[in-house]
Amino acid sequence: MKMQITDILAALALAATISAAPAESAEIESAAPAQGVGCYQQGTPRKPAICAIPNCPGGYRPVFWDFGCPDDSWKCCV
Repeated sequence: MKMQITDILAALALAATISAAPAESAEIESAAPAQGVGCYQQGTPRKPAICAIPNCPGGYRPVFWDFGCPDDSWKCCV
């Protein structure tokens, strides 16, 4: 049962990541120089950063971020 909850939370985090991505990319383009550190800027093409709540899924670690996730209760995971 615990694994199912983890899978559900990971799926929700992925959905939040996908829905939050356009807002961050628009902010990056308009900032000249960028103000702060975006969550998604810290990922790589092979392992994109994701926003997760309450903790990062297995294989990910939390990193500092200024924007990109819904609010401060979320963690930016790479």
